[in-house]
Amino acid sequence: MRAISLTTPRAVRAMRYGPSMRRRKHVRANPRTVQRFLHRPAGRRVDARRDSRSSLARIPMKRLAFAAFLLAALPLVPLTGHAAALDDSLTCQESAHDFISGLIDQKLIDAKPMKVESNSINAFWPAHGQHMTAYGFSVFAIVGFQKDDPLFQTGNGKPIARSAYGAVVVATQAKVQAALDAAGNTAIVHHAGPLLTAIFCQQN
Repeated sequence: MRAISLTTPRAVRAMRYGPSMRRRKHVRANPRTVQRFLHRPAGRRVDARRDSRSSLARIPMKRLAFAAFLLAALPLVPLTGHAAALDDSLTCQESAHDFISGLIDQKLIDAKPMKVESNSINAFWPAHGQHMTAYGFSVFAIVGFQKDDPLFQTGNGKPIARSAYGAVVVATQAKVQAALDAAGNTAIVHHAGPLLTAIFCQQN
C-alpha cells in the first residue's frame, strides 16, 4: 500500500482549503449577477415608496380633515329612542330666530354655536342625548342666522341672507330631495359633505 505524504504542496493546499478547489471555483457567484440581484429589488422598493408618497400628496388635505371630523362625530348622533321631528319647521314659514330659539327653549340644541362661517351661518350641535329627525333622516347639525339678532354671531364676510336656517341631515342629496318632493316641500336641498345634505330656508 502506497503511503500518502502530508507534506506535499498538494496535500497542504487540501488541508488548508479543502479537498476540491476546482469544485469551489464552479460555485463562486458572478459579481455582476450578485449586484443585479441585490440592487434591482431595492430600487423597486424605493420607487414604490416614492409613488405612495406622491399619491398621498395629491389627496386634498381639507377632505382628509373633514372625513376624519365626520367619522369622529357621527357616533355622537343618537340613532335610537325618541326623536323630535322638525318637518313642520322646515317648510320655510318662520324666521331663523323663531326656529333656532324654539329649539334652544326645548333644549334640543346647545345655545352656543359650535362654529360660525364667514357668511355668518351659525352651526349648532344637538344637545347631549337629544335626537332630531327631518323627513325621516337623522339630524347632524342645525344651522341659522338672522341679521341684527343677538342670538347669532356674525362672521367676517358678507352674510348669506337677512334670515336663513335649516338642518343638516345624514343622507344623500338624492334621497333627501325625493323625500321633500314627496312631501311637497320646496326648501333648498344641497350637498353639505360626505353623506351630509342640508335642508335650507333662506329669506332675503
